[in-house]
Amino acid sequence: PSKPLAYYKKLPYIQLSHEVYITVTNISIDDNITTAYVEVEGRRDVPMQLNQNASKLMVGDKTYEVADAKNVVDPIDIRWYHDIREEQRVSGWVKFPPIDKDTEYVTLYLETIKNDGSNEITEFEFDIKL
Repeated sequence: PSKPLAYYKKLPYIQLSHEVYITVTNISIDDNITTAYVEVEGRRDVPMQLNQNASKLMVGDKTYEVADAKNVVDPIDIRWYHDIREEQRVSGWVKFPPIDKDTEYVTLYLETIKNDGSNEITEFEFDIKL
């Protein structure tokens, strides 16, 4: 990894903004797909959505994107297309191409969109020790 190992945290890993709590609960790696399991909970009465198409997974200097996950059953989680408001909790996933099963450190980038007409984006960076 490009950062000191002390920055990487084991799962579950929680981050928060003014509008949401985001928890990465698990990352599963199999032969065809890498799946990040994510939970988003609203903190204010502002409609929020996870922009799964903007999600990225970095392993070393290689970046994996949602659009690169080919031949996958259910590549898109439709739960992320619905607004999440205060005290609502939505659990879902984001899928990426397969990564090496021996991978120890990844960085997951997620972003939320404020769906109130402002389309304000909040970016989250999770440095994860698998």
